[in-house]
Amino acid sequence: MKHILFLYFLYATIGAIGQDTISASRPGQCISSSVLKQGTLQIQTGIQFDDFGSSTLEVPTTLLRYGLTKNIEIRVYDQFTKLFTPEELTLNTPQASLLINVIKGNKKIPELAVQPYIDLSNSLSTGMILSGSNSLNEVWGYSFNLAENYSNKSWVAYYAFAVNYTYKKTTFFVETFGDMLPDATQFDAGFGWLMNPNIQLDLYGGTNAHFDGYFISGGICAILKHGKL
Repeated sequence: MKHILFLYFLYATIGAIGQDTISASRPGQCISSSVLKQGTLQIQTGIQFDDFGSSTLEVPTTLLRYGLTKNIEIRVYDQFTKLFTPEELTLNTPQASLLINVIKGNKKIPELAVQPYIDLSNSLSTGMILSGSNSLNEVWGYSFNLAENYSNKSWVAYYAFAVNYTYKKTTFFVETFGDMLPDATQFDAGFGWLMNPNIQLDLYGGTNAHFDGYFISGGICAILKHGKL
């Protein structure tokens, strides 16, 4: 079965070369504001190691994206989490959401999208993310998220802001993000390399501004099926 899936992945990505370029939501914390073209199926997956007092390995962290209509995308996120203290492996409950384009944007106005979501875990949580992005010129751009989450009868607000620089096929970024709570500010930086129009590889890492600790992550984004051009 694994060999069949690998051959399908290889066929789908190589056979689609020359079509529209991938739209990735990684690396970094900012949720993409760009909706996939209708009929496009995309996967992004990776590994993340955290060490903030206790060590955690998230493998894989996987997001499936599908362009449902011209302005709406379906997103399903899931991950396995490996805890080293105590040693155990857990499967996080999937999170389902829609990404809805609100404003296409231009040089003066950022592209905007909203993402209502629901977490199907035992402690049911729901939320809404406003995501935006814009290009200042051919190489510089920025993206941001403002979000709120309701879980265990409490609300938590979240933010992320990133600046990116593109050189040829590589995009570098620096970012600040976190819950809007004391001692929650974090930073990260890294890059994504466009291997071809259908595959992007990435590597990034970050830390907390208020106490010792770090995380590092690497992954891949790939188009499995192209939709309407």
